[in-house]
Amino acid sequence: MLKKETSFVECKAYVYHTNGDLLATAEIAEHNHYNMEITLKDRSDLKNGATCKVFILTFPTPYEYMGTVRAHGEMPETIALYRGKEKESRKSTRYKIDASALIDHIIRGSQIDNLDDPLAVRLVNISTTGVRIRASCNILSIGEQFVMRMKIGGKQERLLAQVANSLEVMPENVEYGCRLVARSVSNANN
Repeated sequence: MLKKETSFVECKAYVYHTNGDLLATAEIAEHNHYNMEITLKDRSDLKNGATCKVFILTFPTPYEYMGTVRAHGEMPETIALYRGKEKESRKSTRYKIDASALIDHIIRGSQIDNLDDPLAVRLVNISTTGVRIRASCNILSIGEQFVMRMKIGGKQERLLAQVANSLEVMPENVEYGCRLVARSVSNANN
């Protein structure tokens, strides 16, 4: 249940077709709690009346909804949100995402390694309990924890994650499936 004080303004919305194809990614300009509607910041060619899945990236809990698009000429789309009944057959639904983050600390047992040059990674997908990242080098091992930072909803987020599995997808790229352990939020300037 969405708490009244939770605002989606400046959060990133990922809009998917009901078949799972990504249709649009946009920042949320307005959030009407009373009508349960969000208005996207930029126009994105969504069709009026279309039913879609909406994933709103906010921490500690990302929100997922079904929605109906309300397009008005050249104005950015508004999406009326309602709870979806469709569930993926896993603990929490994974959503494809393309976002960047930096790993600046790796925790190996009781040792914390501060990286002088943070490792740039790409987020491949995200759920309420985990994240899959892609790195250009094999620097993490299963069971290790790391601190990753990224900007979400106008705030700088620091996420503590633990590597659950790894997969070499190409000689120059490694993907890591990670469990989210903890997070902290600070001003975007930090």
